[in-house]
Amino acid sequence: MSISRRHQRWEDWEIRLLGTRSDREVARLTRRHPKAVEAKRRALGVAAAHQHQREWSERELALLGRMPDASLARRLGIARRTVLHERARRGVAPHSPQNRPRHLGNRAGH
Repeated sequence: MSISRRHQRWEDWEIRLLGTRSDREVARLTRRHPKAVEAKRRALGVAAAHQHQREWSERELALLGRMPDASLARRLGIARRTVLHERARRGVAPHSPQNRPRHLGNRAGH
């Protein structure tokens, strides 16, 4: 009879995974329940992977709200949720046709 995974001691390699990936992914890799991973991560004071701040360039910040969040996310290779959170954190309104970026190469007379 094997010992249930939930009562097994956490190995060092498992603890090092906490906060580096989503709790769900760590749970899959360690064969532990996602709630057990979350509880251990919180008990150790490790931030969730999605809470790590991304460094935004000035050029990227200027695009917030100038196109749909999903389009900007694809362009930057990040999750739509990340764009939405940064836009909301900075108080930038969602995309609307009035705030589309201008295409500099198409200006008449220049």
